[in-house]
Amino acid sequence: MWIENEPSGKFKYRETYTDPLTGKNKTTSLTYTKKATRGSKLWNEMAMKLQQKIDDKLSEYNANSDNLTLRELLENWLVGYEETVKRSTYLRTITNVKTLNKHLGDYLVEKLEAYHFNRFYDKLLTDKTHKYASVQQIHSIVKRVMIHAYKYYGIDKSELSRLLEVPNKNVSKKDEYKFLERHELKQVINYLENKDKLMYARMVQIMANCGMRYGELVSVDYKEDINFQDNSMVIRKTYNFDTNEFTSTKTDRERIIYFSDGVAKTIKKQMQHSQLRTIKHNLNRETNLLFTSVNGRPPLITDFNRWLGRVPGIDKRITTHIFRHTFISLAIEQGMSKELIQQQVGHVDNKMIDTIYSHVTAGRTEQQKKAMLDFKIV
Repeated sequence: MWIENEPSGKFKYRETYTDPLTGKNKTTSLTYTKKATRGSKLWNEMAMKLQQKIDDKLSEYNANSDNLTLRELLENWLVGYEETVKRSTYLRTITNVKTLNKHLGDYLVEKLEAYHFNRFYDKLLTDKTHKYASVQQIHSIVKRVMIHAYKYYGIDKSELSRLLEVPNKNVSKKDEYKFLERHELKQVINYLENKDKLMYARMVQIMANCGMRYGELVSVDYKEDINFQDNSMVIRKTYNFDTNEFTSTKTDRERIIYFSDGVAKTIKKQMQHSQLRTIKHNLNRETNLLFTSVNGRPPLITDFNRWLGRVPGIDKRITTHIFRHTFISLAIEQGMSKELIQQQVGHVDNKMIDTIYSHVTAGRTEQQKKAMLDFKIV
């Protein structure tokens, strides 16, 4: 340490240190009103303060690799991630991050190895607290966060990421893209009508004839979104039942769909029902939702699915989404092109449409085969 006289009459205490990134010598300093003599109490005090200042600077370099925990890394990553996704996606991610933090949050990133995560994945699946698909979501977060660690902290975990593996356990049996035949669809509607669940019956008719998602259906404003002159409807938003809020659609784009005269009659019946419910339950008259519950909010999808699950005589798992698939199958039967179906249902790609198309055409082929085996002219 050395001392320099300042023009103001004060004294600048200086010390050198080596920058670990450049290898070059740098100086740091402190200014004080008194000049210390070497070995004095003041000299030692100033030397300690300078050393602390140097240690603080050096810790900025070392903190990236020596002291960073997974919890801190995840927190830092989430700040940027939140700005790039929908709120509903962010909230689901938060839930997975909490699971990660509960088990591995206090681990130093530098000390983490692939086996820490692989054992963690295995425990979640073995204990059956998480399904395979949920652990895959957590696995995706881990890979993204390790990339973030390299980009912003200089911690290279590429070898770790390469060795990560989610065990093939607790895998849910994925429902195929099932759909209802015409007679099954009528059976569902008749059951709901017989149980005096007329609103649910109208929901089924609209979804099966238009291909919209349930969240989209319960977000429709009958004054703003529906045009009876050309039988069109603007799908502007969807409803998130986890956060109880309206958000942009799954594709983040508005789209226009069209409906038949028969569906138009169903919509008008529901409009009357909604208006009467608003008056009866003294609901907010500025809200013009086509479908509402008695509290003025969109009807819960869980309640609807519970009623759908009670429909007898159909050996298929019936939820609201099956009507979307049903629309696609019926549209294919009537010769509608994949592109038009895609526009109506609001899909970015044709994967689901192609899958249902193959099922429908396979059924046609079997019908053709059976018909020809029995075919006889002479």
